[in-house]
Amino acid sequence: MLFNTFSFKKLLAIFVVILVLVCSCDSFKIKVKRKVQDFRHVSGNKLKDYSENSTDAASGRGFFPPGSIFTLGKVLNFFPVGGERECQPSQGFTARSGICLNPYDCRQRDGRAGGDCAHGLGVCCVFEVTCGGTVQNNLTYFMSPGFPELWGGRGDCNVTIEKAHAGIMQLRIDFVHFSIGQPNRATGECDEDVMTLGEEGNQFKVCGQNHGQHIYHTLSTDTEAREADELAGHRRTQLSVAARGSLVPRLWLLKIAQMPLANAAPHQCKQYFTADNGTISTFNFAINGRYLADHQYQACVRRSAGACSIRYAPCAPRSFRIGPGGGVQTYGAGELHSHPSLG
Repeated sequence: MLFNTFSFKKLLAIFVVILVLVCSCDSFKIKVKRKVQDFRHVSGNKLKDYSENSTDAASGRGFFPPGSIFTLGKVLNFFPVGGERECQPSQGFTARSGICLNPYDCRQRDGRAGGDCAHGLGVCCVFEVTCGGTVQNNLTYFMSPGFPELWGGRGDCNVTIEKAHAGIMQLRIDFVHFSIGQPNRATGECDEDVMTLGEEGNQFKVCGQNHGQHIYHTLSTDTEAREADELAGHRRTQLSVAARGSLVPRLWLLKIAQMPLANAAPHQCKQYFTADNGTISTFNFAINGRYLADHQYQACVRRSAGACSIRYAPCAPRSFRIGPGGGVQTYGAGELHSHPSLG
């Protein structure tokens, strides 16, 4: 009986020590992502507050009540979902896609749970940022202030993009919605409203209407010092929308995907089309649009298995025109079709 009593006390002491360690780890955990909540530098912003780390449904996951030190993810990730695959969140989210993560990982990254994935073992974690935010995940949506309402403010709306890991080579940015001020009608320069991606020497600028467009942007392999007590990290990339025009309603929703080498576009391809059929159009191709100045880039098409040629055709009689300089507009939109080999 004495031996049994001693063993019970010993086990109880070990259990108490484990609880203390779990509480300590939870109290001093380091956030993977820092969110910027002060957007006062952008006048007229009416921003949504996305400071909540998860929905109520996500907070209640696990075998124990929300906030308990026994929360499943805090002690051990028993059910890793693996791969961080793309998923579709439930209705009510601005983002069209998310990443399938363990619920605890989603909260740690300041994401929002948008329904189940991986047969209920994970959540479709959605990441959304606006002015002043930081992109640190494989898939993030950058939206205009107050989206989906039009924004008529003026100023700079910037986000910082950091590589999710060392193997990231490119960004793919899809213009889900994009409408800002038009370029100068005489020169084609984006001298009022302009979206700028990257630094001098590796920079892309665009303005006007560009719904449905996409670009690939190769990231720098350089490193930079972060803070005095931190090791050098990968160089950050700046994405900014400068709103200079007056009385211009603006709206944008950009899907930012970080691409490893296996999914990257070929070298020097600003656009990369992989389907058998599609449409190639210049940026700001619209009824009142104008071809943008200094837009010299390559739009590449992946060769499909069994195809030996591509047929290009104008979408409409006046959808393709190329003229000399001297103020003549240059714009175009055409369809592409892959043709199989006859041999």
